[in-house]
Amino acid sequence: MGSEALRASDPFFMKGDIPMSDTTAFGSYDSIERLQSAVERFKQAGFNPASLTALFSENPQSRRFAQENGTTPPHGTDTGPTADRDLDGSLGLSEPNKGPKVGALPGALRVMGIPAEDAPEYGESVKNGHPLLSVRCGVNGGKERAMEILNDTGASEIGEGEVADPLSGRPEK
Repeated sequence: MGSEALRASDPFFMKGDIPMSDTTAFGSYDSIERLQSAVERFKQAGFNPASLTALFSENPQSRRFAQENGTTPPHGTDTGPTADRDLDGSLGLSEPNKGPKVGALPGALRVMGIPAEDAPEYGESVKNGHPLLSVRCGVNGGKERAMEILNDTGASEIGEGEVADPLSGRPEK
């Protein structure tokens, strides 16, 4: 299969741009408007919208944003048993006979590339109304460009990581 055919079948290619990898860059925003502006800036810079993931404090908001912007919904917020739960789950207080329920937050953060040691801080930030944007970066300078755009668009808590399997937490290979 030629490179053009590969490129056409790979969701992380766009208009001949560089391939996406398992490396991510991410940052928190103080408003939905700033995050929306950042997504537009990434698109203008040639990043495939499917390489962008925005996580909000409510699963329906994350799903709606992904649908409206062509981005990838955070893991567990769109489908599966965690999609209809609170983002961080429950302690089982409302239904004591069923016990605690895990929410989408832990898996979403892992798949967005947030390192395990930083996940509690980023999770609290999201729950406090600061949406998180993660970008799957390309090879050949994609990470540096993504970090620059995050900084230029007003992101805080900017970091980098690797996409991880939502269950094991180990990097995807």
